[in-house]
Amino acid sequence: MPLNIDWQQILLHLFNFIILAAGLAFLLFKPVKKFMAQREEGYKKAAEDHARKVAETEALEKERQVKISALEGELAEREKKALSVTEAKKARMISEAQEEAERIVGEGRKRAETERQRYIAGVGDEIAQMIVSSAEKLLVAESNAKTDGALYDKYLSLAKDEVSPLTEEQKGELSERLKNSQGSAPHSRGEVADIIGEAAASAIMAQGAASDSAVYDQFLSEVSKKGDGNE
Repeated sequence: MPLNIDWQQILLHLFNFIILAAGLAFLLFKPVKKFMAQREEGYKKAAEDHARKVAETEALEKERQVKISALEGELAEREKKALSVTEAKKARMISEAQEEAERIVGEGRKRAETERQRYIAGVGDEIAQMIVSSAEKLLVAESNAKTDGALYDKYLSLAKDEVSPLTEEQKGELSERLKNSQGSAPHSRGEVADIIGEAAASAIMAQGAASDSAVYDQFLSEVSKKGDGNE
């Protein structure tokens, strides 16, 4: 054989290599391919799961946003209703407070007017008692008066002393008023009685008087006016 080449050995080695390659391919390539396919399938499934979870997460987020918006709207509506109720309650409380204040003021005015009427009635009663008392003293002490004018002057003097609730200073003031109001002209007993009666009625009916002094002063003024008118 030229070059000492044994083709039979070469072919045998080539055949052994082919068998070895086929065996290795059967034993190794197929499992590796299967493993790679499984791995690729795993990656694909993982990607699909991830995408699905992302979609679910986005859907949940959208649902959460919708619920939050609805909740915010409901809270705003409730707050609006609460404010409306609060304003209504506030207005009602203010109205009730105003009505209560008006009622209290009205009751206070009524009580004040009642007290005023009682006071005025008391003033009138005291003036009436003063007139009766001084008239009784007059009839007893001056039944034999020399003139009717003296009888009139004596009545005014007695009337001055009958204002018991007044202080000495107030009595002094009334005395000065009495001196200024006394007339000097004589009157008949009937005229004196008429003057005293009419003056007393005018003084007692003076509902606007603020004090005993004012009622008494009005009484003296009425006596003087009526006395001067009968001269």
